[in-house]
Amino acid sequence: MTKEQQAFASFASEVFGIQENSSVERIVPELNRIMQSLRCPVWCFEYASDTNLGYFIKKLAEISNPKTGNVAGIAGEIGKALIDSPQAVNELKLLFTKEKGNEALHNYLSQFENGALFAAAEQAGIKEQDAVNAAREKTTTGAASWLWDKDTADEQLKTLITEYKIIAASNEYGINAKNFADCLKRWNEYIKFHAKLPYSLLKENLKELSYFLDCIKHYMEEYEILTDKQEKFLHELESKKTEISSLESRSKEILKKEYSNYLSDLEEEDINSLYAKLDGHSFLKDSGTYETQVSSISNEIKKEKAYYRLLQKWKELTGTENADDWQETYKMPIKAIILPSESKENSERAFQLFDAIKYGTDSQNAEIMLKYLADKPFFINALTDKEKIEGAFRISIVKNYSAIITNDEARACLEKTIGSNYDNWYGSQADEALKKLAGQKYHSGEGKKKLQKKIESMSAEEAKKYLISLVENNFDAGISILKGE
Repeated sequence: MTKEQQAFASFASEVFGIQENSSVERIVPELNRIMQSLRCPVWCFEYASDTNLGYFIKKLAEISNPKTGNVAGIAGEIGKALIDSPQAVNELKLLFTKEKGNEALHNYLSQFENGALFAAAEQAGIKEQDAVNAAREKTTTGAASWLWDKDTADEQLKTLITEYKIIAASNEYGINAKNFADCLKRWNEYIKFHAKLPYSLLKENLKELSYFLDCIKHYMEEYEILTDKQEKFLHELESKKTEISSLESRSKEILKKEYSNYLSDLEEEDINSLYAKLDGHSFLKDSGTYETQVSSISNEIKKEKAYYRLLQKWKELTGTENADDWQETYKMPIKAIILPSESKENSERAFQLFDAIKYGTDSQNAEIMLKYLADKPFFINALTDKEKIEGAFRISIVKNYSAIITNDEARACLEKTIGSNYDNWYGSQADEALKKLAGQKYHSGEGKKKLQKKIESMSAEEAKKYLISLVENNFDAGISILKGE
């Protein structure tokens, strides 16, 4: 090692604490590591206040650059200068600190392109120190050659200026972000909400936004907008504000034009509802998948509309919101309003209506049921006639037990044994419960007294007629009479 190289080694030890007896080739990588930890490019230290160490800073930047081939030669040059200016060692020690690095970077940024970085940051609503920190990340992160190269670092700063301008331009669209990554995420969300159409369809219909849409698509797929695309992306934001701001309304117009076969029966309010329900990831969907989605939501809305009209007609005719509301109002299953004597065809048609009202139905069947209801079917008046409702309950639910059980007693019994789900009152479970109640009332004496009174009021001819009818179908009663003979 030459005396100049030895002077360089002593300097590295004094200023950076690197082992002095190491070779130049070992000192330089360690020097790079320590310089990188200062979070300020080497060349930038020249912009610290009150320094005239430009030669040393320049040479340290050269030796720190991985592209430099003659490391030993540059080390010798630095050592020679240190021998000639021994006071420089202490000055360099005071210079190469994080505090001085922050000061130097701030000073450089203040004059860089006439303060363009800080101006752009202010326009984007970003604090000056946050801009300095962002610039530091741009120019010192990683160990690539541009870490020590002023020209390449300047390119990084120009990119940061563009990013800040994009953030500022995005504010005009209601997109507020404090860094570029967050800004792009918010653009992603903006498109998910305002452009619920496949990329291919948007690009075909909005040719003036082709480049803008390309950038958004690339971000959605790769989570970045390439540096060489950012300037033009900024130009798009600044020059096409009207076109981009109207993306949602224009998307809806394209939707109506391209999918008219699915939307022909829908009103504007319905189309807005359909658009709101479309998947936020529609932008990246293929046309086939998207069309299936439009068809499905359209059918659902048509179903809801038809069902709503059906319920409106039902309410107009019955005064109740739906089948459940009617059952709750009159305390009976709605199917019981159709008497057992009704024809099978009429009964089934009525039950179809009740099920449609109760459970909902598709739009086609809802239209059929709406027409049926509008024609005021045979039972419609009975649904609001208290006397007919009670009569139907007696005939369809209480049945023959009405001879001993009142409607109110039957309701109390069924609610206690089955519950208040009135649909379950229509069937064998209810029959068994009422049969048990009737048996209890009969055997308690109340029924027998009522029967005895009935028989005593009969004429002899009426009594014989009932007795003959009874023994015809009752083996035990017939045997009892024969035995009595």
